[in-house]
Amino acid sequence: MATTKRNPNKSLITISTSTAEVLMVNKHACRLWGVSGRELVGVPVTKLLSQNLSDIGANRMEFWEEVLGSKGEVVRINGKVMRALTACGEVSVSVWLKRLPPRSGEKKRENERAIIVIEPVELTMAIMQVDAYGRICDMVAWVPILFGYQNEKELIGQQLSQLFPLINSPFEIPQSDAGGVPVTGRTNSGTFFP
Repeated sequence: MATTKRNPNKSLITISTSTAEVLMVNKHACRLWGVSGRELVGVPVTKLLSQNLSDIGANRMEFWEEVLGSKGEVVRINGKVMRALTACGEVSVSVWLKRLPPRSGEKKRENERAIIVIEPVELTMAIMQVDAYGRICDMVAWVPILFGYQNEKELIGQQLSQLFPLINSPFEIPQSDAGGVPVTGRTNSGTFFP
């Protein structure tokens, strides 16, 4: 027997790939932005979502040009954390974007659409101090829990690469424009997470 599961947190927005304007929304999107569906339809998605807190003006447009392309080509986004610019302020959200296939009878480039699935997320920052050799010296109290350890003592003196396998040295940590570090962590049990 087939069953349907509903997630009350997922907002759905359908956009035109040629104009990046909202075509359709579900009730969860209306709740997230605090406005009616009529108020969201026709709004460019670039006015609803921002890549990060410092994303203003040209920076925001550069990101969306990469996503939508200058000719309306939609690039798939899988689980990118962005900011929803709502009536109540900015909300961290996970964004999934996928181009929809053309409706039957439509030409491929005519009226192309994409669907954006948006879900609020809670951001967690792992703040740790390491020495020049890449050994962990100090951390905020909840870091061990995030990585599946019982307490700080289990991590003090360990190599940072134990938690972040792609970092061989604290001097090789990649920096992003947002000030964060885009790396994948590894828990005590060996599970990887973004």
